[in-house]
Amino acid sequence: MSFHTRSSRTRLDLAFCVVVLCLLGFQLFVPPVLSVANDHDFEKILGHECLGPAATTNTPYFDYAVLRYVYDPEYCIEWPMHTTNEPVYWVARALDHLFYSKTDFDLRFMGIVYSLIFFAGFVTLQRALRELPSKLAALAQLAWIVIVCNAVYVPLFNSLYFDALSIATLTGTLAALGSLALRKEPAKAREVLLAALWLAVFAGSKGQHAFMALLFIPLFWLGRNVITARVVGTVAVLAGAWLSIGTMPKFYQGEATFNALFYRILPTLKDPETYLSETSIPKSWSRYTGEVAFAEDVPLRDPAYEEQFGKWFGPVELIRLYVRHPSAAWLIARENLDEASIDRVRIRMSGAPHRLSNYEESQQHPPQALSHFLTLWAALKDSLFGGRPFAYAAFILGVIACAWLLAPPGWPVRILLAAVTLSLAVEFAICMLDGADGGRHLTLFCFLLDLLVCADVVFAVRFSSPSDAAPRGRQRTPAWNASALPASGPTACRALRITTSRRSGPMRNRPPPRCSGTLAAA
Repeated sequence: MSFHTRSSRTRLDLAFCVVVLCLLGFQLFVPPVLSVANDHDFEKILGHECLGPAATTNTPYFDYAVLRYVYDPEYCIEWPMHTTNEPVYWVARALDHLFYSKTDFDLRFMGIVYSLIFFAGFVTLQRALRELPSKLAALAQLAWIVIVCNAVYVPLFNSLYFDALSIATLTGTLAALGSLALRKEPAKAREVLLAALWLAVFAGSKGQHAFMALLFIPLFWLGRNVITARVVGTVAVLAGAWLSIGTMPKFYQGEATFNALFYRILPTLKDPETYLSETSIPKSWSRYTGEVAFAEDVPLRDPAYEEQFGKWFGPVELIRLYVRHPSAAWLIARENLDEASIDRVRIRMSGAPHRLSNYEESQQHPPQALSHFLTLWAALKDSLFGGRPFAYAAFILGVIACAWLLAPPGWPVRILLAAVTLSLAVEFAICMLDGADGGRHLTLFCFLLDLLVCADVVFAVRFSSPSDAAPRGRQRTPAWNASALPASGPTACRALRITTSRRSGPMRNRPPPRCSGTLAAA
């Protein structure tokens, strides 16, 4: 690549960086500031410091976002689960103490830290795209900006949902792993450790996503050099997964399976007690049919009952129920497809859909109002697939099939695609274990699918333009391609020797051919 080409490409990358920073800053810090309303999840981090939402005239949950959190002993909660979101919060809290308040907390400081991580992921993507021709790299960046830098995902950074860190790190994770797997030269230790850092933070961001992170560990072992770095990277990812899975409270599982059984499945049956007789749940609990775990009259509001219910009917028992009754599995799957098909999270409670608002109450928007900033792609998907679970299922399969059909050949690419495909399957399968909050838990599934759409766009353009398949200046003359060599003279002899010196595999140890006859004389 010439100096002029390299310089123009650097300028183009910097221009894209400016665009990304402007889009993040406009949505997160310019009024009306965008956030995502709390659905009682923020307490898992703020409860340790007795911080809760500032007083509002309406409920600080669902209907409106709240950016300011204040100290009050009544908000103290000792949540046993730990994730890599906590170090991010500590950094944001330090910035808050430095520039805002020693007691209160403003969620926009979370937005600063999360958005910087998200931007670092974009820069990592740019470095990985250096292996592509400049036009394809520019197309990939443009597709990424249009599809993910919008009000569907970015407002999450002004929140304390665990998914915020998962989304902030996923681009960098996939870019670093892809660069590691697809590079032609042997990987360097710092590249392996960088990919491991991304994946470890992602694995620790939420227990639901830790299983997905484990699927990418084989990508660390596609090479045979820098073994120490590969071992350290693998251990780091396992540690991140253990942090989010191992500290998950037992009663957490009972709440999700209760919602799947009592809120989703039992209301569709004529005789709920027949289903309950297949489990360890007392038949008398059939009176809670149609209720969610956090309803006022449900015993699971008591953590002791939650843990007991997890023993009666945990994830394993729910899977066994799906195996015995495939119609129940399809019921939950269809509901999740319906939830994922719309352009934003929707949570159904007591039969009524709830949307998590993007606005504060002071901004004078109606309750549960959503921003549609730069949501062109989301609006297109919603118009085509919203509320159409079968059509959305076909879209998912089509996106995956296009990736497999259009991706460049090579087994490292296939391993990477296999990890992404299995990740989509695992993310969707885990959401089958929750009957009330599946829409929000599918947020990362939708984000990963959108990233795969970005890849499909690049694959399709590359497939239709063979001349763009390799970066300019990197084409190499295949060994023993006589048509590519000079016909005669000293140049032919040198070219033949240079070409054969690049052989690999079984031919590497054979001596180079000698120039004879007129070639040698020349």
